[in-house]
Amino acid sequence: MTDRLRKEAEAVIAGNSVENESSALVHELQVHQIELEMQNEELRQTQAELSREHERYYQLFNDAPVGYITLDKAGIIQRSNQTFMQMVGVEKDPKTKALSSFLTDNSRSIFLGQFSAFFRHPEGKELEIMPRVSGLQENRDDTTPVTLKLSGRLLTLPGEDDLLFATLTDITEIRHATDKVASLLNEKELLLREVHHRIKNNLSILAAFVSLQSRSAESDEIKEILQKVYAKVQAISEMYTVLQGSGSYTAIDLGSFLYRLVRDTESTLFTDSSHSISVKPLPVTITVNQAVTAGLVINELVTNAVKHALVPGQPAEITVQMLNKPDGKICVQISNSIPEPPQPPSPEKKISSGDGTSLIKALAEQLDGEITFSRQEHSFQACLIFRPESPDEAF
Repeated sequence: MTDRLRKEAEAVIAGNSVENESSALVHELQVHQIELEMQNEELRQTQAELSREHERYYQLFNDAPVGYITLDKAGIIQRSNQTFMQMVGVEKDPKTKALSSFLTDNSRSIFLGQFSAFFRHPEGKELEIMPRVSGLQENRDDTTPVTLKLSGRLLTLPGEDDLLFATLTDITEIRHATDKVASLLNEKELLLREVHHRIKNNLSILAAFVSLQSRSAESDEIKEILQKVYAKVQAISEMYTVLQGSGSYTAIDLGSFLYRLVRDTESTLFTDSSHSISVKPLPVTITVNQAVTAGLVINELVTNAVKHALVPGQPAEITVQMLNKPDGKICVQISNSIPEPPQPPSPEKKISSGDGTSLIKALAEQLDGEITFSRQEHSFQACLIFRPESPDEAF
């Protein structure tokens, strides 16, 4: 820079001739004088630019939309910006004061319990604090307590103690919205719980009424019809029992539901305790709508299996099991033994026609599934095949 300034200074006095040694000295002094003046001008410009940059940085730091503070390991404030001061409702520089002194009693206790660990490893962590007084409430209509999110990183300087450079963000509206959503969800859950409870109670009353009518029916045909109605009502009621026990109101474990459903059907259809149904469930989650439909189909198939397997003097073998299929679908398979001769009319013939078959096929279509039947030498199988639907897919 000196060579450049000298050339510029010499250019200013160019054209003046140097007649003697004194004139040469004067010339040199003039060059140095002009050179110094140019240096001073450049320094003044640089100083002015530094001042402007400092002012811009100061404004950026002080008027940032988030609070800035540096804390030592004891939680003492070493530096802060104007936004932070507004956040905690102070006008004077809070330097050398503990951050915890500006917090509510409950927030202070939590902060003091967590700060040491947070200071050592702040990366990826956050703390929520609530100031006792905050200037942020002045521009708000409500009196919701201000909540600040504190995050930061360690500043490590040679020869000095580590400091935590922290930012504080106002998350009051986010916290308020989150709490409101949580409250609405809790209200919805209570409402669903009450609705499901009332539905189950009404189904129990209906089942009891149908059972009473069945016992007093004079016609065997009417009694059989009422027993089927009772079994279907109980199938739906059992679904709500499992649903209440799971704590969910949109999904149900089909394996648990299947076990309860078969056991209830077993107690209704078997008068002889020597008979039983083998149940082999799997943990598969389905939606409530699928559970209602599948429950009605399974109930009808189990009822048919019991009807065709029970013959006086012969053991009845009935198995209900869940099988996973390679394509992601499941099969609920109901197998029953075929009595030795003399045989009643073929189970395949009976189950492939009539109102019962029409019902289960229509219900299977609601599941986007299908019913398959197969017969071997000593057994008959019916299989409900459908793809389990998660609660998220249902919406």
